[in-house]
Amino acid sequence: MVESKVSKEEQDRLKKYDAQVRARKAPKPKA
Repeated sequence: MVESKVSKEEQDRLKKYDAQVRARKAPKPKA
């Protein structure tokens, strides 16, 4: 089973996507 690998890759992508969505939802003042 390659669930481990897929899970890891999916988790990393989800983390990046979540970070982008969060940054878009909560716009921070950029200097």
